[in-house]
Amino acid sequence: MTKKIIILICFLFLAIRLFYIGNDILNSDGARWYKRTEGFVAALKAGDLASTYQHYQPGVSLMLVNSIARQVSWKVQDFIGQPRWSLENSGDFIAIHTVSKLVLVVVLFGLFLAQLSAISKLFGLKVAIVYGLVMSIEPYIVGIDRWFHLTALETYASFLGFLLYLLYLSSQKAALAVGSGLAFGISILAKISGLVGAAAAAILSVGGLVYKFVKTKEIKYFYFTGLAVFTGTALLTIVLLFPALWVDAGTVIQNVFAAVTDAVDNSSRGRYFAPPFSYIYYLVILAFKLNPVALFAVVLAVAMLLHSSRTPGGKKAFAILGYIGLLFVVYTFADKKIDRYVYALMQPLLLVIALGLAQVKTNLLKPLLVVYLAVNVYSYYGHFPAMSGYYSPLFGGAQAALSMGIFDNSGEYMLQAARYLNGVNATEGNRAKVYVPRDLEPFKYTYGGPSVSEFEPGTKYLIKKLGITREETSIVACDKVVTEFGPRYGVPYVYILACR
Repeated sequence: MTKKIIILICFLFLAIRLFYIGNDILNSDGARWYKRTEGFVAALKAGDLASTYQHYQPGVSLMLVNSIARQVSWKVQDFIGQPRWSLENSGDFIAIHTVSKLVLVVVLFGLFLAQLSAISKLFGLKVAIVYGLVMSIEPYIVGIDRWFHLTALETYASFLGFLLYLLYLSSQKAALAVGSGLAFGISILAKISGLVGAAAAAILSVGGLVYKFVKTKEIKYFYFTGLAVFTGTALLTIVLLFPALWVDAGTVIQNVFAAVTDAVDNSSRGRYFAPPFSYIYYLVILAFKLNPVALFAVVLAVAMLLHSSRTPGGKKAFAILGYIGLLFVVYTFADKKIDRYVYALMQPLLLVIALGLAQVKTNLLKPLLVVYLAVNVYSYYGHFPAMSGYYSPLFGGAQAALSMGIFDNSGEYMLQAARYLNGVNATEGNRAKVYVPRDLEPFKYTYGGPSVSEFEPGTKYLIKKLGITREETSIVACDKVVTEFGPRYGVPYVYILACR
């Protein structure tokens, strides 16, 4: 029975994420990472190692994954005599998008299986199974996993690194500290905020050392050893996989540090969310992005963990709460506020749910999971294929988020708009000029005609996308709604307006 459940979890994880992938959304940064990957590969081939630095985040893990996908697809195309796909050809973009995201989801699946293995050893098989089920089907998690972006890769690897280090502290097996360092290295190479997870592991080690010394008056040297091994492995991973550090480490570190400083103190996003609302911003986003059953289960599970002496894994369960707490504090007090950053909190929160639900009797747990699945099916029906645009109906959905000033659109339903215009203007040489004031780059790779970021004479359509800037594009000459795109219920996310 257990094997069947695990197979079901694997099937759900892959099937929900891979179905129609590449035909879902144009996430705002995805096209840029395709171009950066091309620059990364070109720099490697030319021996220009300094130019493998493409961005401050730095995105190296994502570019490496995508480099493999692109090189393999090109080799296959060469072998069968087919022209190589190119971003310059709008007809190729969906194919590039599909292959790239498919490979990324497979990588995430590998990290997910490693998480399940670690959770099973830390907290028991029942907890791992419940975590696997809720992780596989939670709408917003699924939606972000279907993006071509850094967020999922960074978060999966960082949480895996923390779980492996927690497991090391339990077993004191050096291989686990090495695995933790490798995972953290991959996470940090994806996005520098992976350092927060690594800091959580370091705090755990130092805290454990101090606690043991106070309690027993003995120094437990495995805390020092583990910290040194995981830190050394993470640094080695970062240096080995990032060629720019071999030749120009000073510039890379300076640029990354400047970007971190800007995110903490000078982000333009900071002006949108001033205190005191900024202190609860991510709590509000969590309430909107978790499905109602999961939100209820989080509250229930935390209450059970705080009041139960039978918590699976004992003190290790509270280490997960500490991991969540550190992430929340760092993201809350950083000036830069983006709704998708809440994704980093959601994976450990789903483990908290699993820890709480594992204490529920099996005959009560089964119907609760069935209700959870049913609520998610309703969410998929409403938002597919852009589940990252999910806002909980419990709080009024996207309309309520829009009225609160926290609604954001990261490219959801932009692909549908581009495809609609491709169909309306079917003749390649006679396609209308489209004004796209926001997210022009991913749009132009899909739309087969001219598209501009500034209004020009001769423009026939305007793409109006509601979002975080609260600037609803208003052009007097473009005021007739041709069509609109969004969830099957609620406010539209994208409009196509005709221009006179």
